[in-house]
Formats: sequence, C-alpha cells, structure tokens
Amino acid sequence: MICKRRGYSPIVAKHQDLGLSEVWIVKSIKIILCLYASLLILLYPVPALAVVPAGSAPEFSYHKASGILSFGFPFGFPLGMIVNTAGDFSGRQVQVAQVSRGAALPVVPFTPEELDLLARLIWVEARGEPFEVQIGVAAVVINRVQSSIFPNTIHDVIYQRGQFPPVYTSKIEHPASPSTLRAAKQALLGEDPTGGALYYNAASTRSSFFRSRPGQRVIGGMLFTR
Repeated sequence: MICKRRGYSPIVAKHQDLGLSEVWIVKSIKIILCLYASLLILLYPVPALAVVPAGSAPEFSYHKASGILSFGFPFGFPLGMIVNTAGDFSGRQVQVAQVSRGAALPVVPFTPEELDLLARLIWVEARGEPFEVQIGVAAVVINRVQSSIFPNTIHDVIYQRGQFPPVYTSKIEHPASPSTLRAAKQALLGEDPTGGALYYNAASTRSSFFRSRPGQRVIGGMLFTR
C-alpha cells in the first residue's frame, strides 16, 4: 500500500528500504542495459551489406512492421541494428530480404501486392527485351518512389495519372513471368543499370521531352533519362 500511495514501483521501494535513492537505482539500471546492449553488439555484429550480383537475388520473406523493421536474434535485438523505415506501415506487410551475411536490404518498403504489380508492369513494358532493360524499368519506378517529385509508394507511382498508360488496359492484369519477378526483386535490392533514370521510352522516340533530358542511356530498345 505504501508503494502505491507514494507512486513508487515495488522494486524501487524495496531498494529504498535499503537506503538506496531512486536516482541511483535508475542510473544503475541504465548502465546495466548499456553494458548488455554492447555485449550483444559484440556477439552479433551487423551483417555486412554486399552488392548482389545479377541472377542471385536472395529469397524474400514477410515481416510485420510498425515504424521499424526488426530481425530476431537470441536474447533480443542489438540496439545499433534497428532500421527505421521512416514511415508508418502499421498493420501492413512490408517485404524485406532475409537477413544473412552478404545479403542486402530493399531500398524502398513494399507490400507483396506491390512486388507483383511491379513485375506485371515490367512484363507489359519490357517483355522480350534483355533482362537488363527489365531491371531498368523497375529501377525507374523505384527511383520515382525515392524522388520528392513523385508519390512515395510503388503502387501510387505506377498508378499516377498519365505516367504508365498500360495500367489503364487489361494488359496490366497479365501474370508476371519468372524473369520479370526476378528483375523486380533485383531492382528493389538496389540494382539500377539506368544510372538513376526517372523516365523511359522507346529508343527510337523523337519526343523533344526525352531528347532534351539529362543522363540519357540506351539499353536494348529503351531510352532511359533523368
């Protein structure tokens, strides 16, 4: 009853009976937690992020996220390894690469539905093109997500009015192929053969808009520009 009336927790009150101040107890707990976290970081160092070569994108697994992405480690999670998603994805499934040495994390958050949508867009826009072009189409979408002048999700970028005409036809409903799905995954892991392009068109285009854009790069039958 004394503990509740004075607003102290039973643990603090017990130690106060021994002559220890609340401030000293709190400081001691903080020191112990810091030492514990440091020990975990030493025991479980941050996995190295490596460039994933073409054709070897790691498998993806689903995790719930609520402001942060976290990965299970014995005895908890080292404090220095928390990854902030910089957004509120509470209640949504965000797809992240399996954490293993040599594996990279996706460059933007996405849902399973967005991965499928991106792969289907690649099929519509770049089927029959070299695999590098397929990655390039996905990279343009991802670059737009990261840009401040476009929407900030894969779904909203693809469905932005007037940007990707095929989404307004039945072609976008065609199932993704293994090739386009793999291209989407590799682009999500940061592979970008376009050099940061935000636009693409047929390489034969005579559009003054595309011909006047910086950073032009022709890959296969496609022109990519910033």
